[in-house]
Amino acid sequence: MFQFLILIGVLVLLYLLTRFFPSPNKEVSSKSLQMVKCKKCGVNIPESEAFNYQDDWYCSEEHTN
Repeated sequence: MFQFLILIGVLVLLYLLTRFFPSPNKEVSSKSLQMVKCKKCGVNIPESEAFNYQDDWYCSEEHTN
């Protein structure tokens, strides 16, 4: 019975800690949300991962050739 009370106490303590000290929200940059289409294959990818070559967007360096 004593172990059960300790378990309940630990669970209540964890609940209170997460309630009063929430984790900070991560901010997402607006650039990472902008989607672009690869000119060669047509796949949509985030602008932060795309390659810009001669004013066109590509999903990989191989597609720029």
